[in-house]
Amino acid sequence: MRTALVVSALLVIAAQAFAGGLIAEPGGKADAMGGAYIGIADDLSAIYWNPAGLAQIKKEGIELDTSYAMMNAKSDGSLGNSYAPNKDTGDFPIQTIYSNEPPVYSSNKMEIYSLLPLGGGYAPCKDYTIAVGAYVAGGGVAQWKDSLPDSTGKDTINASVDGYSAFLIYNASVAREISPGFSVGVGLDAVQVIQQNEIKKEYIKGAGSAVPSGYLWDIQQSDSGVGFQGNLGAQYSLNDKIKLGAVWRSGTKIQLNGSAASTATNLPIANVHTDVQVQYVYPMSYGAGLSYRASEDLLLAFGLDSVNYYALRDEQRYLTPNAIFTDTNEGMGWHDTVKAHIGALYRLDDKLSVMAGAENDPCPFNRTTLTLLNANQYDAYTYSFGAVYNLWDNIEFGAMLHYTMTDKPEYLGQNYELPIMAIQVSASYRI
Repeated sequence: MRTALVVSALLVIAAQAFAGGLIAEPGGKADAMGGAYIGIADDLSAIYWNPAGLAQIKKEGIELDTSYAMMNAKSDGSLGNSYAPNKDTGDFPIQTIYSNEPPVYSSNKMEIYSLLPLGGGYAPCKDYTIAVGAYVAGGGVAQWKDSLPDSTGKDTINASVDGYSAFLIYNASVAREISPGFSVGVGLDAVQVIQQNEIKKEYIKGAGSAVPSGYLWDIQQSDSGVGFQGNLGAQYSLNDKIKLGAVWRSGTKIQLNGSAASTATNLPIANVHTDVQVQYVYPMSYGAGLSYRASEDLLLAFGLDSVNYYALRDEQRYLTPNAIFTDTNEGMGWHDTVKAHIGALYRLDDKLSVMAGAENDPCPFNRTTLTLLNANQYDAYTYSFGAVYNLWDNIEFGAMLHYTMTDKPEYLGQNYELPIMAIQVSASYRI
């Protein structure tokens, strides 16, 4: 979503977790196999990948895993510092006040950190397997900051953008084998969306400065809400080697409620406080997958996922009319994406297995404009490696490494990129 600041239409979406889109995928084993998991889905992460896969689990158990991602969005340029900030040219959202302010900032990177845990448990109950769990499906903490002198060298300008977002999923699922080799599963997600953004600019007046006064301008917006989506999955074993899977997630519309505030010293027109309502669309998605048991020790998997990003809108209403924040109601111009996954698992012995995988994550919109502050503007390619070790028959530990390369789109003579490194650990216990 975007917020209007003075005469511009700029709210920085600065805290998305991964390059291509909003959705991050849970599960250490699944991620290590490049997300090629719809046709496997034999652990807790089935609550996302394919709830029908839960029918394979015949023991009670609990699972925990978490991944930590580190990203640095980089450019060979920075943000503009304009009297009329323009979202199409990558300007800093708060306008220039004095003519001696530099026209361009110097910092050319935005740091992003993301922690994505998954936890829950499952248990067979008569002919069914029931699971409950929670995971973070995207989000993170992002920061861009800069400090530089004015044109006279006497004053200092400090500017920063801080963003936080989280997509928290609370799930209950149930699965049953309907006939030999054919299972179905359903799940219900409570989807909690949290967004917080702060944009700050400080002008520090130095000795001998010609400006009348310094100023500090701080703009904040935070909102949150909960909606519900349904999940439906199916899994079918063609034979002892080939297993097929399919999943559909309904998506949901969520009203986020919150507040926005603009406070400033020596700039009285910039002091505003208002409640805000945001109509948020958590997109529908669906996918299909296949797993192939090439040998007793080697499992291969493939998958495709589509996400309905076309439905996303920029729709927010400020309850107190003002000159700083402006209502918006328009499509975001995003389009649906299709992601491809491929993965493999090889059992080295009775205790140790290794995994590898790859997936693509295309940019969900036409890149007619680019900015350092948008983590979604890249085509991403992720390569994953991992291992799981069975400490005892019922306890398993895993460790995974993921590296994401992006393309380097160019706009107005500047190139952008967003390399990502993530580590992941997991543990499971089955009774």
